[in-house]
Amino acid sequence: MELLRKLEEKGLAYSEITYATIINQLCRAGKTCMALEILEQMYEDGRFKPVPQCYNPIIDRLCKERRIDEVLTLFRDMIVVSIQLHPQLVILTSARDVR
Repeated sequence: MELLRKLEEKGLAYSEITYATIINQLCRAGKTCMALEILEQMYEDGRFKPVPQCYNPIIDRLCKERRIDEVLTLFRDMIVVSIQLHPQLVILTSARDVR
Protein backbone atom coordinates (compact mmCIF):
# COMPACT_ATOMS: atom_id res chain seq x y z
CA MET A 1 0.00 0.00 0.00
CA GLU A 2 1.22 3.45 -0.88
CA LEU A 3 0.82 4.87 2.65
CA LEU A 4 3.05 2.21 4.19
CA ARG A 5 5.61 2.69 1.43
CA LYS A 6 5.69 6.45 2.13
CA LEU A 7 6.14 5.84 5.85
CA GLU A 8 9.05 3.56 5.10
CA GLU A 9 10.62 6.03 2.64
CA LYS A 10 10.52 8.75 5.32
CA GLY A 11 12.09 6.42 7.86
CA LEU A 12 9.00 6.37 10.07
CA ALA A 13 8.33 3.26 12.10
CA TYR A 14 5.07 1.38 11.90
CA SER A 15 3.71 -1.69 13.62
CA GLU A 16 0.83 -4.14 13.80
CA ILE A 17 -1.27 -1.33 15.25
CA THR A 18 -0.56 0.82 12.18
CA TYR A 19 -1.81 -2.01 9.99
CA ALA A 20 -4.85 -2.52 12.24
CA THR A 21 -5.69 1.20 12.09
CA ILE A 22 -5.46 1.28 8.30
CA ILE A 23 -7.56 -1.89 8.01
CA ASN A 24 -10.17 -0.47 10.38
CA GLN A 25 -10.49 2.77 8.42
CA LEU A 26 -10.71 0.96 5.09
CA CYS A 27 -13.51 -1.22 6.46
CA ARG A 28 -15.35 1.80 7.85
CA ALA A 29 -15.15 3.31 4.35
CA GLY A 30 -16.61 0.12 2.86
CA LYS A 31 -13.33 -0.86 1.16
CA THR A 32 -13.26 -4.45 2.36
CA CYS A 33 -11.25 -5.72 -0.60
CA MET A 34 -8.49 -3.19 0.09
CA ALA A 35 -8.50 -4.16 3.78
CA LEU A 36 -8.08 -7.81 2.79
CA GLU A 37 -5.16 -6.81 0.54
CA ILE A 38 -3.47 -5.04 3.48
CA LEU A 39 -3.94 -8.15 5.63
CA GLU A 40 -2.41 -10.25 2.85
CA GLN A 41 0.48 -7.80 2.63
CA MET A 42 1.13 -8.33 6.35
CA TYR A 43 1.40 -12.09 5.74
CA GLU A 44 3.72 -11.61 2.78
CA ASP A 45 5.90 -8.97 4.43
CA GLY A 46 6.55 -11.23 7.40
CA ARG A 47 7.78 -8.45 9.68
CA PHE A 48 4.52 -8.29 11.59
CA LYS A 49 2.10 -10.97 12.65
CA PRO A 50 -1.56 -9.94 12.28
CA VAL A 51 -3.23 -9.29 15.63
CA PRO A 52 -6.95 -9.81 16.37
CA GLN A 53 -7.51 -6.08 15.85
CA CYS A 54 -6.57 -6.60 12.20
CA TYR A 55 -9.28 -9.22 11.76
CA ASN A 56 -12.16 -7.70 13.74
CA PRO A 57 -13.11 -4.87 11.35
CA ILE A 58 -12.80 -7.14 8.31
CA ILE A 59 -14.99 -9.81 9.88
CA ASP A 60 -17.51 -7.19 10.94
CA ARG A 61 -17.66 -5.73 7.44
CA LEU A 62 -17.85 -9.13 5.73
CA CYS A 63 -20.75 -10.09 8.00
CA LYS A 64 -22.55 -6.87 7.13
CA GLU A 65 -21.99 -7.70 3.47
CA ARG A 66 -23.24 -11.26 4.11
CA ARG A 67 -19.98 -12.78 2.86
CA ILE A 68 -20.06 -15.60 5.40
CA ASP A 69 -17.82 -18.00 3.48
CA GLU A 70 -15.05 -15.40 3.59
CA VAL A 71 -15.61 -14.91 7.34
CA LEU A 72 -15.13 -18.63 7.89
CA THR A 73 -11.99 -18.57 5.76
CA LEU A 74 -10.60 -15.75 7.89
CA PHE A 75 -11.34 -17.70 11.09
CA ARG A 76 -9.43 -20.65 9.62
CA ASP A 77 -6.55 -18.35 8.65
CA MET A 78 -6.46 -17.02 12.21
CA ILE A 79 -6.05 -20.56 13.50
CA VAL A 80 -3.33 -21.38 10.97
CA VAL A 81 -1.25 -18.32 11.93
CA SER A 82 -1.89 -18.99 15.63
CA ILE A 83 -3.86 -15.87 16.41
CA GLN A 84 -5.25 -16.27 19.90
CA LEU A 85 -8.94 -16.86 19.39
CA HIS A 86 -10.36 -15.38 22.54
CA PRO A 87 -13.92 -14.09 22.17
CA GLN A 88 -13.70 -10.61 20.78
CA LEU A 89 -16.89 -8.61 21.20
CA VAL A 90 -16.83 -7.29 17.64
CA ILE A 91 -16.49 -10.76 16.13
CA LEU A 92 -19.26 -12.23 18.27
CA THR A 93 -21.57 -9.27 17.69
CA SER A 94 -20.97 -9.37 13.94
CA ALA A 95 -21.65 -13.08 13.73
CA ARG A 96 -24.80 -12.74 15.83
CA ASP A 97 -26.19 -9.98 13.61
CA VAL A 98 -26.06 -12.09 10.44
CA ARG A 99 -29.46 -13.67 9.96
